[in-house]
Formats: sequence, C-alpha cells, structure tokens
Amino acid sequence: MLELLSTVFNSIFPVFFIIGLGFVFFKKGFIGKELQQGLNKLAYWVGLPAFLFYKVAFAKLEGQMAGQLLISMASATLICMALGYSFAKLFKASKESAGASLQAAGRGNLAFVALPIIIAVVQKAAPDKADLIVDNVILTLTPIVIMYNLICVTFLVIHSSKESENLKKDIIKELYTNPLIIACALGLAFNFWGPEINADNACFRVCKTVGASAFPMALLGVGSQLAQISIKGHIKWVVVFASIKTIIAPLIGFAICRFMNMGNLETLSIMIMLASPTAVAAYVLADQLRCDPDLTASTIMLSTILSFFTFSAILIAFNGVL
Repeated sequence: MLELLSTVFNSIFPVFFIIGLGFVFFKKGFIGKELQQGLNKLAYWVGLPAFLFYKVAFAKLEGQMAGQLLISMASATLICMALGYSFAKLFKASKESAGASLQAAGRGNLAFVALPIIIAVVQKAAPDKADLIVDNVILTLTPIVIMYNLICVTFLVIHSSKESENLKKDIIKELYTNPLIIACALGLAFNFWGPEINADNACFRVCKTVGASAFPMALLGVGSQLAQISIKGHIKWVVVFASIKTIIAPLIGFAICRFMNMGNLETLSIMIMLASPTAVAAYVLADQLRCDPDLTASTIMLSTILSFFTFSAILIAFNGVL
C-alpha cells in the first residue's frame, strides 16, 4: 500500500506542486503579469511545439492503438460536451452560459497537465512499453485539439454577445495558427516522409532540450493564471461542469475503453486525459468572444482542484497496473 501511495504521489505531486508554485509566486509578486504572459507564450509557441515535433517525428506509431485511443477520447469528450450543453439548455442557462458549457465540461488541459502525468505513470508501470504508449497518446492530441477548436469556437461564436463578422474565418484561423497542431503535423510528415536522421542529430537535440522546458514553464503559467481567478457567480453551473469534466468524463472513458477491449495502460492514459481540468485556454477564448468568461474561469479553478483527487483515485483504482 505504501508503495502504491508513493507511486501516486510521485506521479501527481510534481505537476500540482509546480502549478502551486506559479500560484504562490504570482500572489507574492515573484511572477508579474508580464512574466506570466511571457511564460505562457514561450510554452505555447516554442517549448511545447518543439517537444511535440520531436516526439512525433521519432514516434513509434501503432495504428490500432492510436485509432483506439483517438476513438475513445473523442467519443467520451463529445458525450461530455453534449451533457454539459443539455444541462445548460434543460435548466435554462443564459445564452452565453450555454455556449460556454461545451468548453467547461469537455475541453481538457491535455498537453500541460495530463501529458506529464501520463509520461510519469507509464514510465514507472511499463518502461519497455512506455515510449510506444506516450508516442501514440501524443499522436491523438492533434485531432482532439482540432475537434476542440471546431466545436468550441463554433458554439462560442453562435452564443456570444459579440457579433462575429465571419464565423468560418474565425474557426479556420484558430486551426491554422495553432502551434500545437502545426508541430504535430510537421512531426508526422517528417516521421513518414523525412530523411533517415538519427535522433541525436544536433537540430533534434535542440528541439528535445527546448521541449524539456515546456512543462515547467506551462505549469508555472497555469498556476499564475489560476491566482487571478476566483469562483464567483454561477456556482450551480460551475459545480455541474467541473464534475462532468473531472468525474463523469473518466468514467465514460473507462466504459468505452472496456467496450473496445483496450489494455489497462491505454485505458489508464485515456482516463487521465479525460480527468484533466478544464483548459486555461478556454478562458481566453470565452473572454475574447464574450461568452460568459466568469463561468469558464470558475470552472477552470474548481476542476483543477477536483482533478487532483480524481487523478489520485484513478491511479489507486489501477493498483494492479502500477
């Protein structure tokens, strides 16, 4: 039991500790708004794209595993988005709150929170299979991020109090300017059609080194952004959407994975992704499109708190795998 608790602690604590550091550093003035924005930009535009490009470029891709991961992740996400939107409409939430419900209930912080936990867990549980699982998990990020943007931006614009001159243009712009999508697409192209180059090549070592900085920068940025959020108003909706995101979503994912006869580590990875808190990026979109940013911000805060306990429960439940 002590060994299990140690594994759970070692897998989850570093991620939330760095988020906590970002929170405290912002409150104490060590990280100002300018530095916080700089950390976010560096992680989003440089660090994480470098990491994703390097990983996808040299990924050991396994078609069946990648397909199962994508289908289960996409299916569970769509169900949760539909649940959030249905609750909002059924109980007569405002137009803006209904639009925000899809992001709040379904858009997870996959790259910055879920991915480092998955890497830590699978490397501990199955060192010989870890790279294969992580590579194929990363491969699912691109279509999932595209799905997030297509659905969430569409609903935000439709339900926004801000008039959009061109809905199609807004959606397409979110896709072709997303650095995570671009990095994964370039890495995939290199994986299939690039020249045979050793991963220790100087250029790729630069990508690997820069990419290693992505997670600490991103997590500090997440923490500093959370320090500016308070749970206010819409408490009923905040609790509903945060519960769907961090509790119901992984349970749905588990049912889908079992129905598809997926392995324990693949199922565990899907549940971790689905239990990840609502993405901080969701607030930026909701704010820009004037679609109840307060509800989104409050859900991000509560879901981040809840996700710590959900992650712990998932890892304890998978005791036999760890």
